[in-house]
Amino acid sequence: MIYHLTRPAQGGMLRVLNRVLEAYVSEGLPQELWTNRKNKDLLEKARKLGIKGRHWPLTDKLSLLDPIAFLNQTRLKDGLVFYHGFKSFIVANPGKNPAILCLYNSLFPPHGTQSLRQMAFNLAKSRVKNLLGVIVASNSQAQDAKLIFQNVRVIPSGVDTSLFAPSNQSKIIGFLGRLRKEKGVDLLLDAAKHFEDWKFEFAGPDLNGYSKRKVPSNVTLLGEVKNPEKVISKWSIMVLPSYTEAMPLSILEGMSSGLCIIATDTGDIKTMLGDAGIIVPVGDGKKLVDALKIATSDENLRREYGLKARHKALEYDWSNVIKMWLSLTGDWRQSL
Repeated sequence: MIYHLTRPAQGGMLRVLNRVLEAYVSEGLPQELWTNRKNKDLLEKARKLGIKGRHWPLTDKLSLLDPIAFLNQTRLKDGLVFYHGFKSFIVANPGKNPAILCLYNSLFPPHGTQSLRQMAFNLAKSRVKNLLGVIVASNSQAQDAKLIFQNVRVIPSGVDTSLFAPSNQSKIIGFLGRLRKEKGVDLLLDAAKHFEDWKFEFAGPDLNGYSKRKVPSNVTLLGEVKNPEKVISKWSIMVLPSYTEAMPLSILEGMSSGLCIIATDTGDIKTMLGDAGIIVPVGDGKKLVDALKIATSDENLRREYGLKARHKALEYDWSNVIKMWLSLTGDWRQSL
């Protein structure tokens, strides 16, 4: 049995889990999904695939329910346990079962306390006696992970290049991701004031109350969108001004859609984009505005970046990425 234990999954983690569940079903591997019942989309996906879903009372933040989530794991039977995300590993209690930790975001976000997170990782690692390895999404993550763990492997995010395909574009500059400070949302809102003839759309769950603030008149907060491919297909430019990332799936989806990408130099973004987009320094609002001025003033340049981005995105098609998951987890299962 393969167990997937996860906090409420959003964004890149949710998309990866959906694909991994599908892949393992196709290989005939029995699975069980443990997650909070609020994770309705993922639980529904598991149900359709014939995978048993179990309510696991884990939330994103520290909670009085964490000890219950810890004790619940005594019900695990023999199998391979995947812990998806930092929070799930903090309450890890797999017993004698071998485990694999899967990390999708930066290990040490700039707005967190690095020493506390490192201590939490070490405490959890000391409890998990049979940790086979750690999967991360980027080489930058791997460097941090190797300070704590052995057997760290990189499996990048993937993208459905048939779903996210180039289409008719409008004068829209878009952001796709969770609306929170570490994503650089404030920087982009400030930049929007300089481009009144362009529309700005922010697609993603509002985690820091931006909907309650006064935003520029050319800004629309779309909230969480069910079909991001339909939303971003209308954009001409995608911006991700994050302070920290690993290998953001939103960038891959924008690249696959043939958008002109502007992003900050964090994680593996520069490696992903190469010469297929514009890279700006982290936290530099002026350089972000300068990049937007270049992109908005030259349609041919936007088209050139979009064509290059689409070509590079094909390397990350899910068909290629899932082969890596099947290969690596197959190696670990054989070592049991």
